Amino acid sequence: MTLDMTKFAKVAALISNGATAGERTAARNRATAMAKKAGMTLKQAKATLHSTPPPKPTDIFAGFEDWMEEKQPGYKDQEQKKRSEREQRKAARRRELLVKFGSLKAIFDPTPWEKALMGAVTPFAEWDTYVDPSDTLRRFVTSLGAYQDFKSVKEAPPVVRQAVADEVLIADVMNLFARDIVPGRSRPKETISRIKRILSWWADPAASMRYLEKNGAAEEMTGHVSDVRTATCKAYVAFVGAQRSASMDLELMRAAINHAHREQMLDRAVPVALPPKSLPRERWLTREEVALLMRLAWRGRREQDGKEDGWAMRQHLARWMLMAYYTGTRKAAILNASFVREIGRGFIDLDAGLWYRRGEGTRATKKRQPPVPLPGPLLAHLRRWQKNGQRYVVEYRGKPIDRIDKAFRQLVLDSRLEGEIVPHTFRHTAITWGMQRGMDPWDAAGYFGLNLQTLLDTYGHHHPNHLREAADKTARPKAHRQSSDSISGTKRDFG
Repeated sequence: MTLDMTKFAKVAALISNGATAGERTAARNRATAMAKKAGMTLKQAKATLHSTPPPKPTDIFAGFEDWMEEKQPGYKDQEQKKRSEREQRKAARRRELLVKFGSLKAIFDPTPWEKALMGAVTPFAEWDTYVDPSDTLRRFVTSLGAYQDFKSVKEAPPVVRQAVADEVLIADVMNLFARDIVPGRSRPKETISRIKRILSWWADPAASMRYLEKNGAAEEMTGHVSDVRTATCKAYVAFVGAQRSASMDLELMRAAINHAHREQMLDRAVPVALPPKSLPRERWLTREEVALLMRLAWRGRREQDGKEDGWAMRQHLARWMLMAYYTGTRKAAILNASFVREIGRGFIDLDAGLWYRRGEGTRATKKRQPPVPLPGPLLAHLRRWQKNGQRYVVEYRGKPIDRIDKAFRQLVLDSRLEGEIVPHTFRHTAITWGMQRGMDPWDAAGYFGLNLQTLLDTYGHHHPNHLREAADKTARPKAHRQSSDSISGTKRDFG
């Protein structure tokens, strides 16, 4: 029997280059059996392998260029020029790849996604090997055994789909979402920050498992999507510490998983367990408390060496609070407001007395920002600020700002007011006062930019007419009370 040199060469390469000791031993046994069938020892077969030149394939295009040159004079020169240009492009591309990856071997190393796929199908796949241009032995799948008769992921047997799903990294899912979806979001920088926090837990299984062990939990983490379970989601909420922030992170991760499912990276959308929704804020400010905060912000001065130096360092907070007090607008929209038209910023039309809260060129989101008329007292303040040279409603040292959280926290501490007071408390306060003053719910929902049902559920009890009809009907007239108290001919006296 003749030895198949091509096949023998592949098997022989595994004797020294196999990934595991078992794979190397199996390769040696198989190579010995192949040599024995050919009437040789393994050593003789290896010697033949090194001494036998590979057969030269037949060139079916031999003489083609000469034939074309006769038909089209100059054909050889044109083809040579094309080949030269093609080789130059390939050489430039090779240089780019070497700079990007650092070495020839790194170019051919499997990506994390390829590694995940290879790991997923290892239990039932059949493999073969080849040597890449960096002289590194690689292996590849030749068959998926009994599970190979399908053309797409959707047609794959459940065992294959589940194996692949279990090997998808959460980092890959979040990176896909960051590439495809995040650039089109209204606040991409904030979303990227959330993704980084998500990956600090879910993409670092060693660190997350240390946290779990420290807190007495025995959950295994691998960095794959299969880690997303109710217990690990609860642990993530505890890790973040703030339930609302953790809930928003998990909602973002759920959106990323659903996107990966639509892109067929995942066979199914893995459910993400969200914490219970926090109760709506009950803390709203009184007129005296608002006045105190605004007075501290407007009159506060910077201190150096225990003495005030005259620098009004918190007047931008006073301007922000005045806008929030009169309009109940969200923090970001106020910080984004401008007296001049700019792409991406809300515009205040002082002539018409209107505030176009949604920035020009930005898409509408579920956080509604309808245009609103401005109250007269506020409009007077705004015109004075603009006349004094302000370009933006809230600015610090002549420049717009996008954060007030740290300064606001310090202001609340200085005020010594009790209860949780955050920037959103001003919006809550403005809507509460509007309902207490009898504002029509439909007008209030439009002015403050929220759903009518949300307004009624959260703030309806503050309205003076809330349950008024029911309360009035409990004090029934005497005639109505006597007729209704007679049941089956029996008069009941409730004294």
